[in-house]
Amino acid sequence: MRTIEVDERTFERLRAAARLAQLTQRVPVTEGQVVAELVNSVLGGEDAFVSPNAAAQVGRGRDGAQTANEGEIEIFSRYRARGSATYAETTALFDKQTGGVTVTSGPLGGRKFGSLSAAAW
Repeated sequence: MRTIEVDERTFERLRAAARLAQLTQRVPVTEGQVVAELVNSVLGGEDAFVSPNAAAQVGRGRDGAQTANEGEIEIFSRYRARGSATYAETTALFDKQTGGVTVTSGPLGGRKFGSLSAAAW
């Protein structure tokens, strides 16, 4: 395995990206995997975060929600509504080709949005 040098700020951002990927992928992700995924996204290639078994999964997840196809990325939001003591979680699929978002669970389940920013409103 080879090493690369990055400045401190870049390394902290890589570390933050790895933590975010761990939350969304629910598997351990290293800073090196983040770099590999960034390179693959520019040059093409296999997804660094997805195991071969996970990449083949299509259909429904544990909670019955739709799971991501090859051209989609599963995303989620965990939030606490103003005045609420409990957290809610919404999952969705981001279509890499169109940029659209399809909400798969939560209060807006089944709704489709044309962009990430439209879904965030």
